[in-house]
Amino acid sequence: MYRRLFNPVPLDLPEFYVDRPQLEEECLRAISGWGNGERNTLLITGERGIGKRTFIHNIVPIKVYDLSTAFQQTPIETISLPEDVSSEEDLCRAFSVLFEAPVLSFEALTQALRERRKRGKRQIVIVENAVKSYWRTHQGVDLCKRFMSLLHATSQNTLWIVLMDTPAVTLLDTMIDLEDYFTHVFEIEPFNEEDPEKGLPAEVEPLTKAGAENLLQRMIADGEGPPGYGDIPWNQDADDQAEKDDRKRRLPTFAL
Repeated sequence: MYRRLFNPVPLDLPEFYVDRPQLEEECLRAISGWGNGERNTLLITGERGIGKRTFIHNIVPIKVYDLSTAFQQTPIETISLPEDVSSEEDLCRAFSVLFEAPVLSFEALTQALRERRKRGKRQIVIVENAVKSYWRTHQGVDLCKRFMSLLHATSQNTLWIVLMDTPAVTLLDTMIDLEDYFTHVFEIEPFNEEDPEKGLPAEVEPLTKAGAENLLQRMIADGEGPPGYGDIPWNQDADDQAEKDDRKRRLPTFAL
């Protein structure tokens, strides 16, 4: 997979998104259930770079709007947890963007969310990089447990969609039993190795050197975000032919 220079986040190119119809349908059903009053919380898991972010942003908001006109009035926020979370205050500060004033504790965050519920306001919140909500100490696991409890307790008026890498989910599940906090867990699985080009749209041609240079420019200019698509195959024959054509164009011509 191509990655940005000096940046560990995989490149996000929407045209390389690969539909997962069954997974999308199940996810939309859970979101619809929340819209109808179910207290659902969603966990999207998969290996790093598999396409968790691209998957959910392909559904939310466009396909969610099609579920009901009520969703068109529902605010949608995306929060990416910072890399340097080391305390409850750090974690809560990331969610201050949801409110007019900073929230620096789970108690304050819970209270602010309940105030929104009293005013009849509902919202969808996508939490990216959720692996940063814990670290491998007793204190870190306890922090994560209390954070997950907060998500579950406030799910009546906030649909939480949490994105977390598979290794972290596996480890956490052995310590705090994630099914106690999430009503739905959706795993994005890699494509069949026997069909490595399944992730490429039909109109995408294998890369030549010129194509690679164009892709590099897009990598530099593109915004943040990881997707799930396979490596683009390199067409050496096409590249060789392109070089031959280029040499022909540079050869001097003489009038006879």
